[in-house]
Amino acid sequence: MMKKKKADDKSDIGIAQNDILVNTDIQIKGQHETSETKQKVGVNHDEEIHIHILKTESVTENSELGNLFTNPQEKLFKLPQNANLVQKLNFIKQHPIQPTYFSNIKLDIHKLYFRNTLEGKEIARNWLSVLCNDHELKSFFCPICIAFSSLISPFTSGQTNFKHIHEYIKKHEDSITHKHSVESYISASNDKSIEFGINSNLINLKKTN
Repeated sequence: MMKKKKADDKSDIGIAQNDILVNTDIQIKGQHETSETKQKVGVNHDEEIHIHILKTESVTENSELGNLFTNPQEKLFKLPQNANLVQKLNFIKQHPIQPTYFSNIKLDIHKLYFRNTLEGKEIARNWLSVLCNDHELKSFFCPICIAFSSLISPFTSGQTNFKHIHEYIKKHEDSITHKHSVESYISASNDKSIEFGINSNLINLKKTN
């Protein structure tokens, strides 16, 4: 059993390093950076944070989690207990999940997924993800807080109060807990970038010797 588990772990971690840890919906700004991208994450009304993320190893979702959920999408909102840094970053890589149609409720989709700053800029809420089952809205989540907050909130366990959802979303993104989670995410992403850069330099050095 131990040998099989080690083999599984290696196959998980060994998936190509060319997966870029950023969702296609996230704005990408091209600068003179060959191995990193930038992702916007809204923190408050008058500022935006650019996250520098380098290419990193991909880790597949824990297969044991898939057996716990009847709705296949549910596993996209759960992390293994004591998840490591790579698992957390790859968990966030799967988000945001933002469907534009709900069969059980009518919501202002644009207002849901975008916010305006005091300067009038429109910023995508890339931290917000939605769980649906056959187009039926089930709950709202904050993947960044799931991965990097130790506190339980409606957006880590699943916000299901839809009546005033716009107010709840605004309250969450302005909360100290969310801001700290975003800061932890930025720090973890940059640390991983530095680690990757050092490892890449060592590999290149070995090739030249």
